[in-house]
Amino acid sequence: MGLTRSITIQLLTNHSRLSSFMKEFSEKVWTMKSWSGTYSSTPIDDNGNFDYQDFETIEEVFHILDDSEKKKQTTALSVYHPITGEDFGLHFNFLDYEYSKQNSYELNFVFAAEKRLKNAPRHTDFSYYLNELIPKLEKMGCILYSIECSEF
Repeated sequence: MGLTRSITIQLLTNHSRLSSFMKEFSEKVWTMKSWSGTYSSTPIDDNGNFDYQDFETIEEVFHILDDSEKKKQTTALSVYHPITGEDFGLHFNFLDYEYSKQNSYELNFVFAAEKRLKNAPRHTDFSYYLNELIPKLEKMGCILYSIECSEF
């Protein structure tokens, strides 16, 4: 088994900004608030260094997301999964999808090694995360047009 796993999803959304998409994502899927109560994100103009910094308010992170979107710069933040108790990276790329006027984003979820599920006789795998992500993203009104799973 690999040491790191990732799921990359390309989607269309009616959200006008990445911050509004992430606000709903944080309410309906997985939270952006870590177990310590802070929010972790790469700073504006990070340029792919992934120098995560902690912020006290979610509004600070929303400002970074919106500024990165305006500049079409890759950005990343940490997302907390309450069942597995893990923080993992969520990287964003801003895509031009010529067949739709909706915003198109590439979300790259980067997970650490597998985790044992609480009250379950197995570890996490791609299906565990996909079974949580896909229906919740669709309920948010997203159209998923590409999903790729990688283990390395």
